[in-house]
Amino acid sequence: ICLVIFLDLKSAFDTVWGCGLVHKLISKGIKGYMIGWIFNYFQNRKIKVLVDGSFSELVDLSAGTPQGAVLSPLLFNLMIMDVPLDDDITLYIYADDITISCAGRDTQNTKHKMQSYINRLIDWAEMWGLIINPQKTYMQHYTKKRIHCPIIKIKEHIITYKKNQRLLGLIFDSPSLTWRDHVNYLKNDCYSRINLMKVISSSVWGASTKILRNFYIAYIRAKIDYGSIVYGSAADSYIKKLDVVQNACLRRILGARNTTPILSLQAESHLPPLSLHRGYLTIKEYIKLKYKPEKNLTANVIDVQREVNSRAVIPSKSFTSRCNKWLDTLQIGTIKRIATQNIIETPPWLNLSQYIILYYNEEVYNNATFQDYVSRNFPNYTFVYTDGSKISSHSETSVSSAMFLPEKQTVTCWKLRSEHSVISSELFAIWTALQKIADRSKNVVIFSDSKSALQLIESIPKTYIKIVEQIQLLLLRLNKNNKVILHWVKAHIDIFGNKVADKAAHKGHQNNKSELYDLTREEYISILKIKFHTHWNEYWKASTDSTLKGLFHRDIRSNIKHGDMRGFLRDRRQEVVFHRLRVGHAGVKQYLHRFNMEENDICTHCQATETIQHYLLECPGYQLSRHIMKQKLTAIGINIVTLKIILGGEESYSDRYKLILRIVMEYIKATDRLSTL
Repeated sequence: ICLVIFLDLKSAFDTVWGCGLVHKLISKGIKGYMIGWIFNYFQNRKIKVLVDGSFSELVDLSAGTPQGAVLSPLLFNLMIMDVPLDDDITLYIYADDITISCAGRDTQNTKHKMQSYINRLIDWAEMWGLIINPQKTYMQHYTKKRIHCPIIKIKEHIITYKKNQRLLGLIFDSPSLTWRDHVNYLKNDCYSRINLMKVISSSVWGASTKILRNFYIAYIRAKIDYGSIVYGSAADSYIKKLDVVQNACLRRILGARNTTPILSLQAESHLPPLSLHRGYLTIKEYIKLKYKPEKNLTANVIDVQREVNSRAVIPSKSFTSRCNKWLDTLQIGTIKRIATQNIIETPPWLNLSQYIILYYNEEVYNNATFQDYVSRNFPNYTFVYTDGSKISSHSETSVSSAMFLPEKQTVTCWKLRSEHSVISSELFAIWTALQKIADRSKNVVIFSDSKSALQLIESIPKTYIKIVEQIQLLLLRLNKNNKVILHWVKAHIDIFGNKVADKAAHKGHQNNKSELYDLTREEYISILKIKFHTHWNEYWKASTDSTLKGLFHRDIRSNIKHGDMRGFLRDRRQEVVFHRLRVGHAGVKQYLHRFNMEENDICTHCQATETIQHYLLECPGYQLSRHIMKQKLTAIGINIVTLKIILGGEESYSDRYKLILRIVMEYIKATDRLSTL
């Protein structure tokens, strides 16, 4: 059994005792001006209220932090930093939301431990002027046993048992934690949001597909995504209720008919099934946890260092088990645990920009003007040129870095893992160049044509944190004895040193072995995106084959990635018509008759069945309009006209996709079918 108490502190921020806080800080070794400043921060504070146009008298405040002040959350956290701890009790604290849990096999023993801790907590709170509100403190229990929740008291007040409790936006249901109530809440809330979407999604005059898609992602799916890596453990029968929400939104986004297959809706809108999307978010969070600091509580609680193939018993549908499942599904290997620092090692008050030059102070447009520039500005300096390279083809991807030292006429190149990004290869080249010159007692300028890499080094890093910090620290250390500068150089203007480094980087692709250079968090997320889209594409094709639904759309587009038409057409109605034609559920007689909206499926101009293929490419009633369409298509290099080409599904014509759609739209207008399709 697991007992959980959701503790409520009455007016938590308003009851912070200033003198008590100062006492705690002094006991932790904080001295001097800081203590005096914090003490004065709590002194001589007064308050008055406005009621019906009249102000009350000023009243002195003896406790509390200022409402809305930036320091208030920090001061409150400092006030509760010495909250009682117990080996059998787990505390989860987020601002003034305090959750207490105690788990054990024996119900009475667990109850005794929880009650003992609550008594200690009450004594501690009263000592420091904090007030526990028993009326708003609730309790739950989680167990497979059919037992009532044990009674825990705050003094003489029995803590109220609550079957459903909201915590940080999630609804926890006791005693089984099925997430059913949270899913139902999400479904109802999202339907109210869909009502707003309906206002702007008319199939005649509504917002464009792009705007509606962004609206759905930001306003509706974001609501579903929040906490999905937690409630993703819910049973499929519950969690599939959210699929209905997304399907309704996809029909609104595309203006599609209600009969359109869901697989086609997902592919046409380029929005994956929620089940796959949750898997993507789960692995993305797993990757982020792998790069959290060594003592990060969340990373330690879920044990991110556990190997995928570990024989340890993992609870079914837990976060770790779902991670293992999706890592296998997406064929992502073991991700190394690379702990980052809580606080950057580079002192933020040091100005790195004095060692990094991102612009020329004079005109440089070829090798001669560049050589004049460096001879005037950097006499008696040693020059180093670095470059990174990444080449991709259908068969393989390769990444390499290189360094050219003109003084010794030496070139060094390294092959890196194919998953590295271009900017990562540039940073590796700069870092290695700094290491190579570390034992030299000369002034050095390292030239790189990657302005993005240099801008990262100049700033407080938020991406590529580890390698950037290593470069920053090494750059600062080298500049204690000599002058070491990182300088941007413009590419493709025939600067000799840059050309040599570029050729060396390309030569590095031929190396037999790769350097040991850890992938960054951003690179793993990039790998995840590629693997996810590959899996989704395979899932889409397999699902259309197994269900025999969405096959028409499958014939139009080769894969999930290709065929995006957002922003190519001029108004909403045109977009809707094309979406309907592409998914195969449009206003032609074959479709209308199939769903009992027409008496027959015979074309009004001939005796053939009116399919989408017949309407666009075969019907003699539209021969003149079709002839004009084919002439225009021939003019842009399309001599053989197929349904796949004119509906924008042929990858080989992707560069002319926009022109093709607009030419076909002119045909639809000429046949007077825009309003009926």
